[in-house]
Amino acid sequence: MRRLLRTSVGESLIELDRLGALGWTVNAAPFGTDGWADEGQSWMEEHSDEPLEQYLARHLGVPLQEARELAEEILGPWGPDWERRSREERREAKRLLWVLLTVGGVVVMLAALGVALAIWLLVD
Repeated sequence: MRRLLRTSVGESLIELDRLGALGWTVNAAPFGTDGWADEGQSWMEEHSDEPLEQYLARHLGVPLQEARELAEEILGPWGPDWERRSREERREAKRLLWVLLTVGGVVVMLAALGVALAIWLLVD
């Protein structure tokens, strides 16, 4: 899930994901003066040497207090929102998969019927 965020130093794109045993993964991409997001290294909850607030302060260039508040928000209220949105996306992906499988099955059946009809006509 990506979220556009306005900080004291400008706008940033925060990407949040949960990767099973790795826990939360956060990628903070501040927008440069040219308007492009400056991608950087991701922070992983279980494999990071620094707390999230230090990562955010260093990577976004915001004061430590602001980074601390942002980290609390990311690891707090954003989690349930991410879970809800993630479930919705998975549900939509499953629905699309079923539609594609159904259409594919119908196409295969029609092709098989066409081949059977062609063989029947050639044999007679």
